[in-house]
This record gives sequence, structure tokens and C-alpha cells, in this order.
Amino acid sequence: MMNNDMKQEIFNVGRALIAMAQADGEISRGEMGLIENVIMGLDEEDDKYTVKMKEALSEKQNLKDIIPLIKSNPGKALLLYQICLLVFADNRVDPKELEEIDNVFALIDLDIKFKEKAMNFVKAGQELVINLQENMS
Repeated sequence: MMNNDMKQEIFNVGRALIAMAQADGEISRGEMGLIENVIMGLDEEDDKYTVKMKEALSEKQNLKDIIPLIKSNPGKALLLYQICLLVFADNRVDPKELEEIDNVFALIDLDIKFKEKAMNFVKAGQELVINLQENMS
């Protein structure tokens, strides 16, 4: 069983994903599935985090408020990993989402080499999505 601090940190990762998904004006089904996967596992005894997620979805989320709440290295790593998945979630790369990804990298406090590796991975994902879009049209 996870402790409450870790649960709250994971929930904040979910909130950050909501903020990024909201950037283009709509949360796609794929993005919603990703967000739900992050948050739903937190409800072991009740549906507290599911209720909090629904509240978060109804409000505009701000990365500047959320990122400082993700303090542990595992939490930061989870956020970067989930961002990479979010790039693929709706099969398109919106410029506003790219802006939010840049904001996360600017706000997160991590070793610069780790940040660079994560950013390269996100960029590779973006290129793959763009290539897939071009080849499918």
C-alpha cells in the first residue's frame, strides 16, 4: 500500500497531465485514458482521487502551481515518462501542447543531463507522431 504523500504526488502528476491535455482546448479520449490510468490506481479504499480528478478536469490547471508539488525524483521521473506517453495519446502534436512540455522542462528541478535525455525522448516521440500523420494522410 502506498503512503499518502506518494499518492498525492502521483495525483499531482495526473493534474500536470490534465494541464497539458487542456492546452489545445480539448482532452482527447487517448489523453483521458492516460490520465485515468495514472490516477485511478490511487483509490484503494475509496474513490477520493477519482472525485478529485473530476474536479481537476472541470477547472483550468496551471503547471506553475502543480510542478513545485512534485518533489521526489520518482515523482519527477513519472511525470517525464507520462509526458512522453501524452505525446502519443491523441496521435497529433499541437503547438500549444509543445509549449506546455517546454514549460514542464523549465519548471522541473532535475539534473541537466537527465532533463536533456528526457527532452530528446519527447522530441523523438513528436517526430514519430508527425511522420505517422504525414504517411497516413
